[in-house]
Amino acid sequence: ENGFLCEVTEKVEDSVLGDLDGDKSLTSMDVNLMKRVLAGVMLLTKEQEKAADANGDGSVNGIDSNLLTRLLAGVK
Repeated sequence: ENGFLCEVTEKVEDSVLGDLDGDKSLTSMDVNLMKRVLAGVMLLTKEQEKAADANGDGSVNGIDSNLLTRLLAGVK
């Protein structure tokens, strides 16, 4: 009510790369969730965004999905 806007930030806990379902590991379920995100039928929390951004460019997209799929398959 003082006329000023303030930014509220959330603490994002440490996450496992690609762990979108919160089970502390990268699994096929996480890759399937990523596909849902990219299809626009699922939104990510801040924690999930951090885990989903596999290349660390600040954006979650098909490149990240490809990287996570390759990581899960053990392909470099």
